[in-house]
Amino acid sequence: MSLFHFFHHKTTRAELWRKRFEAFLMGAAIILFWRGIWNLADHYLFPDNSNLSAFASLLIGMGIMILMRGFVNQFLDEAVEEAEEYE
Repeated sequence: MSLFHFFHHKTTRAELWRKRFEAFLMGAAIILFWRGIWNLADHYLFPDNSNLSAFASLLIGMGIMILMRGFVNQFLDEAVEEAEEYE
């Protein structure tokens, strides 16, 4: 028997449509945010050469991902160690 009991309530059509509308707005907001970031990068990084701007963006993005990989791995290792302590 579970220690927790979750109460489920029936979702109404209005709630379902509200959630869909919110998901649509969030998706649009994320896309517009990244569109703005890309346009700013193209405008300020190398405004006269779009190919060079795209290549520089690729290298910068890959560099950030490589740097963040170590942080994410460290974070995951600590989480696994902490979880093993509670077993």
